Amino acid sequence: MITRAAAWRVTPAVATLLVVAFATVAPVASGAGPMSGAGSTTDAQRTSGAGRTPVLSTAELLVDLARDQGANRRGSQTAADAQQIEVLLKAAVRLNPRLPDANRWLYELAMLRGDETTAFEAISRLVAADPGNQSAFARWLEAGLQAGQTIEQRQEWLRSVLSEEGRPAEAQAMVHVQLAKLALAALNRDEARKELDAARALNPADPDAAALRLAMLAPDAAPAERLQVALEYLEVSPLNVDVAWESGVLLDQLGLVEEAEVFLQHAQGVYALANAGAPLPAAHTLQWARHLTARGDLRAASQAIEQMRDADSLLATETAMLYYWLLNKQGREAEAGPVRAQLAQNFAALREPSEWPVEMVAQAGWFHCTIDLQAQRALMLAQAAAQRLPNDRFVRRVLGWAQAANLMYAEALATLRPIADLDPYAAYQVASILKQQGDVDGAGEVLRDLTALPAGGAARELLDSLGLPQAAMRPASDRLPEVVAVLADFNREVLSFHKDPSRFLRAEVDLAKRNPGPGEPWWATFSLTNTGDFPITLGPQWMLNPVFLLSFELEGERKRVYPDFLTVAVDRARVLPPGATVRMRQTIDVGPPRRVLRGTPQHLQRVVMRALLDPVQGRDGRWRPGLAGQSLRPVYLNRVPAQVGTAALRVLFGELASEIERNRFWAVELIAELLGEQQRASLGRLDYRPEPVSVERLQQALAAALASESAELRARTLDALQAAGLDASLLAGVQAGLSSPDWLVRLMAVRLLGERKPPQWEARLRPLAVEDADELVRALAASYLPALEQPGGEIGSATGAPAH
Repeated sequence: MITRAAAWRVTPAVATLLVVAFATVAPVASGAGPMSGAGSTTDAQRTSGAGRTPVLSTAELLVDLARDQGANRRGSQTAADAQQIEVLLKAAVRLNPRLPDANRWLYELAMLRGDETTAFEAISRLVAADPGNQSAFARWLEAGLQAGQTIEQRQEWLRSVLSEEGRPAEAQAMVHVQLAKLALAALNRDEARKELDAARALNPADPDAAALRLAMLAPDAAPAERLQVALEYLEVSPLNVDVAWESGVLLDQLGLVEEAEVFLQHAQGVYALANAGAPLPAAHTLQWARHLTARGDLRAASQAIEQMRDADSLLATETAMLYYWLLNKQGREAEAGPVRAQLAQNFAALREPSEWPVEMVAQAGWFHCTIDLQAQRALMLAQAAAQRLPNDRFVRRVLGWAQAANLMYAEALATLRPIADLDPYAAYQVASILKQQGDVDGAGEVLRDLTALPAGGAARELLDSLGLPQAAMRPASDRLPEVVAVLADFNREVLSFHKDPSRFLRAEVDLAKRNPGPGEPWWATFSLTNTGDFPITLGPQWMLNPVFLLSFELEGERKRVYPDFLTVAVDRARVLPPGATVRMRQTIDVGPPRRVLRGTPQHLQRVVMRALLDPVQGRDGRWRPGLAGQSLRPVYLNRVPAQVGTAALRVLFGELASEIERNRFWAVELIAELLGEQQRASLGRLDYRPEPVSVERLQQALAAALASESAELRARTLDALQAAGLDASLLAGVQAGLSSPDWLVRLMAVRLLGERKPPQWEARLRPLAVEDADELVRALAASYLPALEQPGGEIGSATGAPAH
């Protein structure tokens, strides 16, 4: 049993907000070894901003604070955490309505609590900001469909979406798939097929279209159509064991045993990898034994049956009859006898057919037609089964054979002729009757028309026993040209995807900077490039779950390890064509690592980041690459220490007066980090001795920033103070922020008091929870009051930590 890390799966069981950005960006430079680049710029350059990565915008910061909130409370979220994260995301959207991350996570939060209206608003903003985001568009379609009360209303809305100009082909294909689903719900299969054809014309690799075609396949479809639909699905989902297995079984039935082996071996290989140590399911074991029988390897077929486990009574009965035949063919009559006796004993208990499953009744009839000939009992059982399941091919076969055993030849021909082209046992009985009646040409015609001509086994022996020259195996190209054409069009390379994923897909993590300083965000670009010659479908149920699971090692004043800590989903695309690349740019300095970095600005932190692509969690709780996943090479970076020499501090404090606002934001962040570091050093809470910096000067600078005319600088300073202790002057500045006319300043002041909980913090927040003019401020203040500090938050971790 394995669990995949989630990507775009919004269910109550999902305990995570996935870390995803939705803008495609150009690649950035890769990081090098663990020490490369440390000290490669001068102290003055690092402090003055030369080469410094710009700090996040305030909207981006709010999103990262939401991620931080979830990451730091991982595994112990409360209803208060849920409310706080949602407030931070809504605040980010208020500042930048087109911010992808915030809208995406607001959508997920709304879906988790069943608020479809809010979810649709959030996903609509996301689609408007990023029209090429296939995953977001798919969710937008699903959310929009819920607004329609009837099938007609939903169809009308979808057609209006389809009529809008500028929709990418992939998006149009998704609309056609939804129209096909509605047509199918209205029992209009012809219209559904028409819509699916339109979808495939726009995007031949659309996975949902392939899945719906497979689901719509009629049970009596021609073999070529059945195989084509199955292989189209395998091209988008080659790790689907059942479809691969069914394709192999179909080819076996058609006598193409060499082709069948390709798919059966593939299915067995995937099953073994996904279910280490588990035996093959009983139904698959029986089919594998039949395949080995068709190949003429009777001993291996017997051994496969002998290893079967956990078969139900019906399956055990089918298997026992094949096993009986195999033992006899190998001259093992002493072993075959008890098998026959047990079957006879089991079927003897079947006195009232209506009280037994119809499939078992038919099997009993077949037993008395082929192994223990009792013509009248076979006919009684077959007729009883046919009354309940008249159109089943196996039931018709048993009835026809029972009629022939009772010399009811006309009835047998009428029963068996309709299935004689696809059932070799039916073809044999029809040809045998015709031959007995002197119609040798007619008997030969039956065999020439037999599509499912087995390569070996009991049915083939019966056909060969007729002595008709037409019974010889004809080339598949003559007998099954459509099937051969379908096989020729199938790209078998897709079946090797899981064997060597890196051969077909290049996964990379590139760092924007390999030696960031304190206060600089860590930007990383995650990319997937299709280097194969077939499309790769992306998603947890398709070829590759495009999720990177990150682990961090920090080595500074001491070593810290954060295993399986963060997920990053690269899922703008649902299908990655050959040669295409999908990228996502995301900050990765969140949660406990960020807390360490903010607390140690003067200490070098060597960082090793390891990534798993498409991670799955085993029964032992450990995460590993999935069947198509990869373990990427480690990525190294060094968070260089802050410089606190005279020149460096002069530049740092000078940045507070910079005309560039983001420089001021960086300055207050670093000043607050240095203040917190000095405070902890004075209390003996550090494992190293930082260079001394005037605490008074740092406090004065922060107090001045709290009194700035810039509301945004005041808000950023309030966030920076999360890294420092609050003296009386700073606390007064925070108190003043609670009465600021600017909602963002009040919001950040509430958050600082709620997180740090200085004396009388509750008394300060309680009035704001009721009286503040801004709904976000009220909600955030209320979230810190005791009533909400209880388990039950369903938002999970905003870090993108994988659901366990």
